[in-house]
Amino acid sequence: MLTDAIKRYFLRVYAAELSQPQDRQAHWGAFGEAAFQTVFLVSLPLGGITGAVIVLAPSTLDAWLTVNRSAIISGIAAAVFTTSYLIVRRLVREFRGSPQSASPYTSRRDRIICNAQFWGVFVSSLSLPFAAALFGWLVH
Repeated sequence: MLTDAIKRYFLRVYAAELSQPQDRQAHWGAFGEAAFQTVFLVSLPLGGITGAVIVLAPSTLDAWLTVNRSAIISGIAAAVFTTSYLIVRRLVREFRGSPQSASPYTSRRDRIICNAQFWGVFVSSLSLPFAAALFGWLVH
């Protein structure tokens, strides 16, 4: 179910990128731009979950997290983006040479759905660490 949603999101972005004039497409083409945007969308919930876990970490880890914050932030970001990239790459591999596979997703409705999906994932992912902080505050 989740993999189908990621594929459909990719196909909607791919269709939108294919409809752009050639001079307005990104340097890496329609497929690359669609893959990039999908990786970004997949990385948002992973980052939100990671942030929520860090917020809920026991207070005994506060000093260690503070001292090593740059290494932790860099390591988490690299892990999230690498994981997201590998997931998306595996899921959209079949569409690389077939731009016609995006043709059912060219309607205005599909673009609205794509934008709504992005904003829904974006807002909910950003709210996860805040919800975790509120939960931690209410429990203590």
